[in-house]
Amino acid sequence: MTAQHDPLADAAGIAADRRAMLTTVGVTSGLFGVTVSIQSVLVLGAFSSTLRAQDASPLADVTVRVLINLLSVGVVVLLTSVLQVEQHRGPALALRGLAAVVGGAGLRGALQLAAGVYPIDPPNAVLTDALIGSVLFAVTLVAGLVIVGLLRRLRDEERQRFAQELTAREALESLQREELRVRREVAENIHGSVQNRFVLLAAELAAVADGLDECDGPHGPPDAPRTRGDRIRAVANELDRLRESELRALSEMLYPIDLDRGLPTALRSLFARIPPSIRTELTIDPRADAAAARLPEPAAILVLRVVEDGVSNALRHGKASALALSMDVDGDTIVLALRDDGVGLPPDPRWSGLARLRRQLESVGGALALRGGNDDGGPGPGAVLEARLPLPT
Repeated sequence: MTAQHDPLADAAGIAADRRAMLTTVGVTSGLFGVTVSIQSVLVLGAFSSTLRAQDASPLADVTVRVLINLLSVGVVVLLTSVLQVEQHRGPALALRGLAAVVGGAGLRGALQLAAGVYPIDPPNAVLTDALIGSVLFAVTLVAGLVIVGLLRRLRDEERQRFAQELTAREALESLQREELRVRREVAENIHGSVQNRFVLLAAELAAVADGLDECDGPHGPPDAPRTRGDRIRAVANELDRLRESELRALSEMLYPIDLDRGLPTALRSLFARIPPSIRTELTIDPRADAAAARLPEPAAILVLRVVEDGVSNALRHGKASALALSMDVDGDTIVLALRDDGVGLPPDPRWSGLARLRRQLESVGGALALRGGNDDGGPGPGAVLEARLPLPT
C-alpha cells in the first residue's frame, strides 16, 4: 500500500485556504479601515464640515467613514472569494488581486463622494484617498497570501511526514511477513521432511539390529550379537527421542504449526503439552474465540509467546502446581490472564524475557502487566500475568 492522491484532502485544503484568505483580508482590512477613520477625524481633525449639505459632527463623520470602509471591505472579500485569488499563480494572481483591490478602492471612493466626505472639486483628495485605499487592500491581500502559503507548507510537511511513516510501517510489515514466511517454511520442512528422515533412519537401524540378532543367533560369542543389536536399537531410540522432542520443539519455536487452526487451538495445544502433574484450566470466552480470528498473524504469535513465557516462568521460578488461563474481550481489546498458585513475586521481580514481549505489545498499542495473586495486587501466593492487545478496526 502506497500513499495516493486524495481528492477529499485536496478539497479540504482548498476550503481551508479560502477561509484563511477571506478571514485575513476581512479582519485586517476592517481593522485598518476603522482605525484610519477614527484617526483622520478624531486625532488629525480632518473631518468634513458638512455631509450632503448637512452640518456634520465628528461622531457622525466617523460613523459614515466607518460604514463606508466596512462596506468596501465586504466588496473586497466578495471579489477575493469569487475570483479565487489564492488559488492562482503568476499573472492570473496579479490580475485577479488587482481587480479585487481596484473594485474595493473604487467603491470606497465613490461612496465617500456620494456621502459628501470629500468635495467633488478639486479631486486631489479623492485620488489620494483612493490610492491609500488601494495600497491598504493590496497589503491585506498579500498578508492573506502569506498566511495561505504557510498553511500549504504545513500541510505539505504533514503529508511528507505521513508518507514517511507509512513507508516505514509498510517496510516493517513486509519484513515481518517475510520473516513469518521463512519461519513457516523452515518449520514445515523440519516438521515434515527432516522428521520423516529421522523416522526412516530409526527404522533402518532397527532392521539392522534385528538382522544382527538373526545372523549371529546362538553361534559365536553368546553376548556379542545381542550387545551390538541393543546398541543399535539404543541409537534408534535416541534418534526417535530427538525427533519427538528436540525437532518438534525447534519447529514450534520457529512457527507454531497449531496456530494455522487459530489462536484458541494453539493455546489448547500449548496447555495439552504441560505435564499431567500440573493442574490446568483454560477458559476462552466465545466472543474472544471469534475476536481472535481478527488478529493479524504476528499479533497472534506474540500472544502465544507471552503465554509460553508466562507458563515457563510460573513453573520454573514460581514452583506452581496449578495454572489457569482465561481469554476475554473487553470492548475492542482482547485480554489474556494467566494465574498460578506458585510462591508469588519477589519485591522487585525481574522481567527478563517478558520485558521484550512487553515492548512488542506496547509497540502495537497493547500492554503487559505482572502482579501478585491477591486481589489487591500485593505480595502473596501466586502471580497474575495479564496481556492486553487491541483488536484491529
